[in-house]
Amino acid sequence: MFSFFKKKQTLAFHAPTNGTVIALAQVPDPVFSEGMMGPGLAIELA
Repeated sequence: MFSFFKKKQTLAFHAPTNGTVIALAQVPDPVFSEGMMGPGLAIELA
């Protein structure tokens, strides 16, 4: 009904370096790998 209030948004990401996306479970820091900081991902720089 009020769909005109919902604005469509485009979001682009530009990386300043190269890397590989890895799961947080593969991060050596236990705070991140056990999910204490919440869900997410990590980037292993090339």
